[in-house]
Amino acid sequence: MSASDLVRIEIEGSPFDVPKGEVLLACVQYIVRDEVPVLGRFCWSDECGNCEMRIAKEGMLLPTRARGCQTIVEEGMRVSELTPDLRYWIHHKLS
Repeated sequence: MSASDLVRIEIEGSPFDVPKGEVLLACVQYIVRDEVPVLGRFCWSDECGNCEMRIAKEGMLLPTRARGCQTIVEEGMRVSELTPDLRYWIHHKLS
């Protein structure tokens, strides 16, 4: 994947380059793909809530809650307050 196909986002204070145009949950899967090829316990259809997180992006007055399976990633997006499963994998990747 070339640099032009990626956008930079911040997840819990750490920067990551992720595929442009993907939903946030797919981007987390992209980040941790070496350790966990397929993330489990997610419905990918906005029903289970296991991918809920807080997002902030340019132009937003305040951060908002969003489902990672439904939210398209944007350059400069800041993501926080991950569910325990997502937090585990992101922090595992950083260690």
